[in-house]
Order: sequence, then structure tokens, then C-alpha cells
Amino acid sequence: MLESFYQKMDVTNISLSNLPGNTSLDSSQVTSCVPLLDTTPELTMKTIAILIVLLTALIGNSMVLAVIKKNSRIRTTVNYLILNMAVSELLVPVVVLPRRISRLYHPGNFQVGGVLGTLICKFPYFCENLSAAVSMQSLVLLAVERYHAVVFPFKPPLMSDRVRFVIIGLSWFLGIAASSSTLYTYQLRVSRSNNYCIYSWEPTFRTLSAFKYELVFFCLIFIALPFVITSFCYIVIICALNREKSSTQLATQVRERRAKENRQITLMSLLVLAMFLLAWVPTVIYLFILTFSWNYKRRCGLESFQFISDFLTFTYPAVNPIIYYHFNEKFRQGFRELFNGRRSNCCFCCRTLRISSREEFDLTANHETPSTVTTSTT
Repeated sequence: MLESFYQKMDVTNISLSNLPGNTSLDSSQVTSCVPLLDTTPELTMKTIAILIVLLTALIGNSMVLAVIKKNSRIRTTVNYLILNMAVSELLVPVVVLPRRISRLYHPGNFQVGGVLGTLICKFPYFCENLSAAVSMQSLVLLAVERYHAVVFPFKPPLMSDRVRFVIIGLSWFLGIAASSSTLYTYQLRVSRSNNYCIYSWEPTFRTLSAFKYELVFFCLIFIALPFVITSFCYIVIICALNREKSSTQLATQVRERRAKENRQITLMSLLVLAMFLLAWVPTVIYLFILTFSWNYKRRCGLESFQFISDFLTFTYPAVNPIIYYHFNEKFRQGFRELFNGRRSNCCFCCRTLRISSREEFDLTANHETPSTVTTSTT
């Protein structure tokens, strides 16, 4: 969402104030600043930073998918919710970040027109909002599941297999519904033979007023309300774990192992939630100040802050697999087995090639030996 609104203002500064039907995008109303163009070293550094995040997020979340697919013993409710987050977060390196790199070099003029241009204009922003919505819903479901498992340890699991898949499917349905507005608001316009991907609610609503409602809706439904729910769940969980830790009834190894696993999963979930808030809260605070206090007049000299806060939202999918690896023993074993399996397959292939080469050499020697003997005999 941050990138979407910034793009609207950046494009306005270039030439879109003259577009037909775009009267709400008045450049004097939005900002009096002229965007500073990045120098070549700055563009290079930003590109490298985004590429590092892209590769880390792509490899890390792909490994999470591979580990859960390969190991049936770790297909628990917690890990299915982690899988759901990993799938949603793969949208960022696959769809969102390539478009973000392109915008570094072409901030205003859109390079592609027609149906393909319309798709490239709309789809990355749709995927960005969808990824954030599904991730936050998964974090809420994870907190609720942990709450039930820790506070009511002797009750049946909260989510059966069927309920789990229905809830995960529902999270995607709600995410798609909440993100569907981007399929309307991002429009490919042509001005002076150039294509521009702009943000506009016209002619249905006035763009700047509609953006206020969209911002408030997104923050309430996918940040504020989930934060309240998860905070309540984890406060109760931490209190329950502290009581359980001090209890004298936890003498058996089974209970000690269960308590340790609960603490690790809870800490992992809290860190993932903290990373989500760290990634999105600076963005949201700045957008609220910009929208309701500064009246869309962006202050000069904030280009670096724009990139940093924008960049933080993209690092979230890259950091999560590292958290899973560090705090989840089953994932660590799965990652090691994944690497060891690939290494053993490579070693097996190498041994097979060496054996085949040796057998071919021996076979040639066996063919040469009789002829040599026969020649010497004659």
C-alpha cells in the first residue's frame, strides 16, 4: 500500500495532472516537492539490496515448502499455518519485487501497454496486499491455535484436518476480497504517447477521499484488530507457560519436552509477529500522518525514508524462514535432511559415474588381453 500511494504522488509530479478524468490528482494539492532522481551508485545499491531480499525470500520460503512436503511427520496445524504464510510470502519475490526493481529505473513512464501492460500494472499491487493480508490472518490463526494448545492441553485439537483446510482457504478468500480493489484502482492511462500506471478511484469516487477509507479499512482489519487478538492470546499463553514451568507436577520427561516445545513455538510466533509489525507499522504511521495531518503534501527530503520503509515491508518474507530454522527443531532437521539428501544424491551420481568409467576401462582391458595373448602365442 505504501508503494501504491507513493507511486500515485510520484507520477503526479511527472505529468499525470493533465490526464483526462484525473482531476483529483492535482499536483499542487498533493506536493510541491520535485522528486530527486537517484544517482547511479544509489540505484546500484538499492538494486543489490532488493535482489538480496528477493533471493533470500525465494530460496527460504521454497525450502519451507519443500521441507513440509517431504516430511509427513511435521505436518501439524502449526506447520500448515507456516506453510500458508510461506506460500503467500512467495508472491513478494516472484511478483512484487521484480516490478519494484523496474520502478527504480522507470518511476513514471510505464514501458508496456495493452492487455499485458494492464496486467503488469494491476497484479503486483494486488499480490502485495494479498500477501500481507494472508500472512496476518495466518499469524492470528497461529496465535489462537497456540492459545488452545497451551491453555487447554488435554482437550482435542482446535482444528481438525478438514477445519484446518477450510480456514486456510477462507484466509485466501478474505485476502483476495480485501485486495480486489487494486484491480480497479490501478489503471493504465496514455498521455503524450506514454503509458502510465496510476492509482485512481475515478469516476466512481474521488480518489483522495477514497484512499482515506481504504487506508483505515486495511489498517483496522489487517493490523489493529489482529494485533489485539494476538496480543491477548500471547499474554495468556506466557502466563500459562510461566505457571507450568514453576509447577512441581512437570517431573516427567514427556511433560518437560512438551513445555519446552510450547515455549519455542510461542517465541517463534512472537518473533514472526514482531517482524510483521516492524515491517508495516512505520509505513502505516507515515501514511496516516501524510493523509490526515499533512493533507497529502509530502515533505521534501523524505525520499530515503520512503525507500527504507518500503524496503522493510519486503524484508519480512525473507526473515521468516530464518526464524523458523532457528526456533523450530523439526524445521532444522528437515532443512538438514533436505541438504543431506541432495548432497547424497550428488555423491551417488558421482560414484555411479566413477564406477561406470572404471567398468568401461576394465571391460576394454579385458577385450585387449585375449588379443595380446593370442598374438604372442602365434
